[in-house]
Amino acid sequence: MERTNIASYAALLINAMLVHGAEWGELFEKFNMALGNPPRATDYMYRFFGYGKPNIEKAVECAKNRITLIGYGELKDGQAHLFDLPLPFEELSREKILRRMTAIMASFCPITPARQAYRAAQLWFSLEGVKKHLIDKRINADWTAVRRGSL
Repeated sequence: MERTNIASYAALLINAMLVHGAEWGELFEKFNMALGNPPRATDYMYRFFGYGKPNIEKAVECAKNRITLIGYGELKDGQAHLFDLPLPFEELSREKILRRMTAIMASFCPITPARQAYRAAQLWFSLEGVKKHLIDKRINADWTAVRRGSL
């Protein structure tokens, strides 16, 4: 893999970090009550408010109990990046505390403007081996909205 300049990925990295710190907060409860608890509330939230209000401090600096890993690069058709990260689940399980894993992938996908489904590539990620340690519950994003976007 050839080395590329991080500056060429600046827009994607800034976008990912802003979303990394974003939260809907109490806005979700207020919006949900105002609409009368619609069945697809998270989809509506995403359409109106995106990923929520960015928390710039959280995006810029980690607390002592947080880890932020940033990677960047390019993929060609049929390629994948595999990251094997040893997470300290045994150490974390000693204390009963709130835990959250946030995973974000930002991309500039090639497009085909002549088609209604204009994205010419499909990108995704999966978190293997983590599911037994965490509750699989997506917050601040609707899974269908996430698949439609570039984040």
